[in-house]
Amino acid sequence: MFKWNSVPAFRVTLVCAIFSGCSSGNSDTSPVPPDPLPEAVVQDGVTCTVERVKMRDGVELYTEIYRPSEGGKLPTVVIRNPYGKSYPGDCFGGLGGPAAAEWAKNGYSVAVQEVRGTSRSDGTFTPFLQEQNDGYDAIEWAAKQPWSNGKITTHIGSYLGVTQWQAALMSPPSLVAITPSVTPLDYRDDWVARNGVYDLQFGRNWGLGFVPDGIAHKMKQEGHSQSEINARIAEWQKLSSENSMWRSILPLTSTWDTTAKEFTPFIWDWYSHPNYDNYWEKIDVGRQMGNVKVPALISGGWYDLFARGTIDSYLTIKQSGGSQAAREDSMLVMDCCGHGSMSPDTSQITWGESKINIGQNSVAPLTLAWMNKYTKGDTAIDSQPKVQLTVLVPPDHGTQGDNFVYKTTEFPVPNTQYVTFALASNGDANTSSGGGILLENSTPVGLPDTFTYDPMNPVPSMGGNSVGQALDQSEVEKRNDVLVYTSAPLKDDKAVIGKISLRFWAASSAIDTDFTAKLVDVHPDGYAHNVVDNIVRAKYRLGSKLPPVDFPSNTPVEFNLDLGYTATLFKPGHRIRLEISSSNFPNYARNLNTGDSEGSSKFIVANQTIYHDSNMPSELVLPIVPGVSMD
Repeated sequence: MFKWNSVPAFRVTLVCAIFSGCSSGNSDTSPVPPDPLPEAVVQDGVTCTVERVKMRDGVELYTEIYRPSEGGKLPTVVIRNPYGKSYPGDCFGGLGGPAAAEWAKNGYSVAVQEVRGTSRSDGTFTPFLQEQNDGYDAIEWAAKQPWSNGKITTHIGSYLGVTQWQAALMSPPSLVAITPSVTPLDYRDDWVARNGVYDLQFGRNWGLGFVPDGIAHKMKQEGHSQSEINARIAEWQKLSSENSMWRSILPLTSTWDTTAKEFTPFIWDWYSHPNYDNYWEKIDVGRQMGNVKVPALISGGWYDLFARGTIDSYLTIKQSGGSQAAREDSMLVMDCCGHGSMSPDTSQITWGESKINIGQNSVAPLTLAWMNKYTKGDTAIDSQPKVQLTVLVPPDHGTQGDNFVYKTTEFPVPNTQYVTFALASNGDANTSSGGGILLENSTPVGLPDTFTYDPMNPVPSMGGNSVGQALDQSEVEKRNDVLVYTSAPLKDDKAVIGKISLRFWAASSAIDTDFTAKLVDVHPDGYAHNVVDNIVRAKYRLGSKLPPVDFPSNTPVEFNLDLGYTATLFKPGHRIRLEISSSNFPNYARNLNTGDSEGSSKFIVANQTIYHDSNMPSELVLPIVPGVSMD
């Protein structure tokens, strides 16, 4: 699979968003006089031309078309991209251009389109909500062009995967296959929030990346010079990068930056819909998967921020796809890292060279074979297993890990054994120096564990999927508000492949609060790296798509928390560890323990209790596939 860490362009998308440094969006609704379209460019036998493609409501979207210079009606790849100006250059440059040129050399025509309200396209950028109609229109427009044979596929990932899924929900008749990569199917619960808890580290910063171009469009309309526009953008970027107020400002819904509010109002729209409602349902791919009539090559990475959504996409299309081909022919490919590290850290675990390649800004053999089947009738891809997983192998010492590829027919993997690890302690599981233990295939025992959760002193985020990093958790585990349960050193390999689950009983003095859980691999040298983690808000404990429910204070309540998916090898001499706390900041917004964590600036300290006895058992459940090892 494509290794995102190895290609700077894709890392720029997220890194610049973190520091509000992208120039990619347009929040102005007034028409902007378009710049003259560039002349055709020919390079290495590929011709690139530019058109402004009219959508059903008259809005025109800037679109580059790549095709072999000799012409002809060819199968067509549509790539729809919101990050146009984040990447300098027109034809053969930017995000999508290099891949488009390679596809053209392999007998395809390619349309690379900047989505509504971004870069050189007209209209207002409203993430997610705009992509169904626009995607349908772009696909059907491409199918009717003289350079297309009418068979359309789509390509690339992240938000460019959003544009694929949203278009597929409209069942465009010319679409024959899609290749969504590192992208979710539920944007409330796997982009904007997790289990009802807003994702600050990614969600807000991603949105802020669209401020600079909004500034540019407005000032251009007002007649300002380019130097004045550049100065205003630089001023905002400097203030936003220096001011970390966004991390801690309360309430979450406050207008803490009028410039950001003006040009990215959708962030505040998200906060105005804290519960799952029609706003989220109409863009929820999972709820509408029956409308997807084409097979999907679905790919992602275990440390990608959309790892859970990637797997859920595959499981959902297999169960509910709108055609036999969608249900039976879709594939799942998982690599190690997905989007990769947003902020490189030499202390993080690395996983060796990627052994699966499906391509993003290039054309990989697996993806080409997939496209060729549905556009050219070449069935070579049929010999490939439908599920291909990179299994991560951590080191015993140091930070250089490895990986191997496990190919199978289904996911979850056939013959998976679900092994329980009971939580146990004498009420002293606080910190890694405490007495918390994990007991394999045993009965939970011991006294309840307690800790205090102070929203003004949250547990700091240390790596995780939101930033694509596996880091040492040792410092976090020294905190008294982190409960730590650790197994004995393992005697044999344990290949953990699938969904990690935690069943636990908890109580709080608050009327609403959060609980976090993190699976950790403790190496023989003491390095303790995060494998997967998640958070649950008490009022959404029955399901984040359901209405919130009361959380009775000081009353034990059962929680069932899916931590996410992984494929990792716990090696002999390593230990399995579970952390439980109530915050992971700024990856997730803090719960203020008041019942109004979005609209309030008031907070209270909560006293938390985790139970683990025969009446209130708390257990970690790991999916272990026997016989899988590095050898």
